[in-house]
Amino acid sequence: MPMSAKTPNLAACVTPLTSRGALDEAALRRHMRFMRKRNIGLCLGAYNTGQGLLLTPREVRRIYEIGVEELKGKVPVYAVSLGYTATAVVIKKAREAAAIGVDGVQLYPPRPGPAASPVPLKELDRFYRDLFEAVDGPLVLGLQSENMPEKTFPVDVMRKWFDEYPHIAGINCTARDEGQLRVISQTFGSRVPVRNSGAGNVFANLESGGVGFLGSEANVAPTFVNNIVSAWKRGDMAAAKENLAKVQRLGAVLRQASVRSEQAAVHLLGRIGPTIRRPYLPLEGEQLRAVAAVLDELGISTLERGDG
Repeated sequence: MPMSAKTPNLAACVTPLTSRGALDEAALRRHMRFMRKRNIGLCLGAYNTGQGLLLTPREVRRIYEIGVEELKGKVPVYAVSLGYTATAVVIKKAREAAAIGVDGVQLYPPRPGPAASPVPLKELDRFYRDLFEAVDGPLVLGLQSENMPEKTFPVDVMRKWFDEYPHIAGINCTARDEGQLRVISQTFGSRVPVRNSGAGNVFANLESGGVGFLGSEANVAPTFVNNIVSAWKRGDMAAAKENLAKVQRLGAVLRQASVRSEQAAVHLLGRIGPTIRRPYLPLEGEQLRAVAAVLDELGISTLERGDG
């Protein structure tokens, strides 16, 4: 079984900064070690939680390097910050990430076209094939249904990708429709680890051949996140649902201020500082108190505190 399948869940990793706004390498290592001990893989440079769009190319490269140093061979470490941009630019960034030695480079589809129209199938197929042919090393498909032709995953085309390009190593799937997620997991789960994005459809994914899920909540409550999958595997649905409810309760609070809340939560747990990159500002006032309150309410303040 690939290491990536033995680690069922992933976190879109937070990016800690010093009080002056520079990359805080010591805090990043501390957080990575904490997550490694809890068997959570990390997606680095994610655009929301990881502030990926606000990082410089040098910072992104350094985050990948530190991730490989701290996580390689222990839990999966994936490069995410490639940008929704020209194919040639994505290829360049993907090659650089692969050369650093990450376990996978996650490839997002192009953004939707004018008026949020889905990407035409011909463009989508050409985009992915250009990357598959240009980039050596394991590649992970970051699939988003809203970007797909007719907002439906092109399973027949994807089968051809898997048959022709054996270095496709995983799928991280954002599917609002549970039926679409089940089709993806049933079709490709025997080939590569399939993870759904967000906790909501995790049972559908697991039942259909997937291994777990990707979510920012794992930065804050990795124990609850892992308990969902472990309880499901041993057939204890009551415990699985109980832990899912805790993760969803946490997620509802974190989503109120997005990256600001996630950064604040990990800071309150003593692993990183409060600083996030401008134009964002650290959480304060009632929103900060709400984050602290949910950490106490769920017992996370005690369970997940530590420096790894």
